[in-house]
Amino acid sequence: FTFGFGYRLSDFKMPFLKDNSRSKKDDKPSTSSNNNRGGRGGNRGGGLNEVGDLSISLDMSIADDITYRLVLDQEVVEPTRGARRVSLSPKVEYQYSEALSFRLFFDYTRNEPKVGSFPTTSARGGIGIIFSLIGN
Repeated sequence: FTFGFGYRLSDFKMPFLKDNSRSKKDDKPSTSSNNNRGGRGGNRGGGLNEVGDLSISLDMSIADDITYRLVLDQEVVEPTRGARRVSLSPKVEYQYSEALSFRLFFDYTRNEPKVGSFPTTSARGGIGIIFSLIGN
């Protein structure tokens, strides 16, 4: 069995990114020509965006297989191979701009063999920064 779930939030505001184009004394945005350097943020101090698209996904997989050896003239049924595998993979991706995105992921796999071996578990995770030189 394999299950996959995902959800996308458009214009998600990251709490640790703030708009630096406004001074504390003045509530009006800065109109300097150096502050408008592109990006989806428009006039936001050096082109930094406050909002972007956040994608959340979760993939789960459970597999259980076994092979038996049958002897016809005897009542012998022996397992010869097989395993139970459980996998869990959540991922969060934040699309900061057309060229820059951040990814946080984690992969967990548990393998329990039916015959002759010990169970194994593997886990890996990380943070990725993806910068694309070619836009859409």
